[in-house]
Amino acid sequence: MGERNTYIITVSGLVQGVGFRPFIYRLAKEAGLEGWVLNTNENVRIGLLTDQAGLDRFIDQVWQQAPPASEIGAISVEMAPPE
Repeated sequence: MGERNTYIITVSGLVQGVGFRPFIYRLAKEAGLEGWVLNTNENVRIGLLTDQAGLDRFIDQVWQQAPPASEIGAISVEMAPPE
């Protein structure tokens, strides 16, 4: 397992009102990841504590398993500053 960092993931597109936040929560919980998820007016923001491999797997799963009613426009990732 590599070095764990906190990543902020922003998912834009049709992701409000389609069960996206519960989907993200379930996906993270199944992967044993710690973090948070919240809706904004424009997107869904996710904070995850994981290593690079865990982040890559998580993002792949989001793209592949997103709720059928959702339409992901883009996913961006930034590393959160250390606390």
